[in-house]
Amino acid sequence: MTEKPIKVLFVSSWYPSRVNQMLGNFVQKHAEAAALFAEVSVLHVCFDESIRQNNPQIVFGESSKIKTLHLYCRKSSNPLIRLCRYLKAYQKGLKLFTESIYRPDVIHANVTFPVGLLFLLFKKF
Repeated sequence: MTEKPIKVLFVSSWYPSRVNQMLGNFVQKHAEAAALFAEVSVLHVCFDESIRQNNPQIVFGESSKIKTLHLYCRKSSNPLIRLCRYLKAYQKGLKLFTESIYRPDVIHANVTFPVGLLFLLFKKF
């Protein structure tokens, strides 16, 4: 009998994206290493100054056995608006992720501020 690999969702405040391909590359390498032993996916939200609409732009990807879901949000000079957009984007991303990819067994947070605090709130509510 073959055991199914554990399903791990990586969330990180930093991860390589089209905005910055080097930011969080160590998180990407960690995810690639974990993918040798588990089914690993990444959910990442970042601000992109080229985004003009209020809804986040959603980009699915797959490389090195890792499925990625990037949500690119419109940047605002108002920190409260930025926080709300960030929170809503992660909520939307988590919902899309569980509907489209899989429901994770474990959520692993890297570079925990601010994303770790958001997922702590998600856990409470």
